[in-house]
Amino acid sequence: MSLPVSQSWDATLDFVKRESHLLVPLALGTLAVGQAAVELGIQLHQRHVGMAALLVLIIPGILLMLGGQLSIFSLVLNPGISVGEALKKGFSRLPRLMAFSLGMGALFVALIFPVMIILLKNGYDPAAAKPVELPSYAVIWAGAVMTIMLWASVRTYFAAALMVDADASVRSAVSGSFSLTRGRAAMLLGVAMIFLVVGTVIQSAAEVIVGIFFGALGKLLAMPLLPVVMVALGVGMAAAAVGLVTAVFVAMLYRSISS
Repeated sequence: MSLPVSQSWDATLDFVKRESHLLVPLALGTLAVGQAAVELGIQLHQRHVGMAALLVLIIPGILLMLGGQLSIFSLVLNPGISVGEALKKGFSRLPRLMAFSLGMGALFVALIFPVMIILLKNGYDPAAAKPVELPSYAVIWAGAVMTIMLWASVRTYFAAALMVDADASVRSAVSGSFSLTRGRAAMLLGVAMIFLVVGTVIQSAAEVIVGIFFGALGKLLAMPLLPVVMVALGVGMAAAAVGLVTAVFVAMLYRSISS
């Protein structure tokens, strides 16, 4: 089956240009703030701040990003609604997306658990100071698990969009996404990898550039936390831009395929 990537990309650019007055505030208030909170938590963890304090930043940040993604889907798939209505509809679907995410996490744990038990019985210490070379069977097993998880992620690519558009339950969203991605998994994987690589490059560049500038400024002003906060904000802004375009594209691609 074909995948209308070019058509969906053109529709994405048109929609972002036309509805930027709605999309930008929505992305800044959810994706940017959420990513900044997560990044700040990571930066503080590297400075040996207690994990309990970091969870106050990281968990709400992740939930804010997930809710923001669902809200952008709502804005794209329900033309004419306001930002407030999109937020209400998007965050009302958040428990389902969390349940889906926990299910994917449980699948990963179930797949990797047997080999971890074998490794631990054979004396493997994951907390060892020096890296320990894994046996070949563990490497092969881990590769197989990652392949399965990648396949599952691609086949459930439209699960969140279905939760928003069709008010689907977790089970219905997964089965619906499997139907929509049948025969399109390979091309979808390529598209997802492109967005992943581009997003990683942009966020890494933002982190380096902001870190260099505000790192020097922080030393000059004797404010060691200045670069930490500004790097978190810079990465948050970059993530918001990438996440906004990605969410609109996924929604447009979903609409093209489902119609």
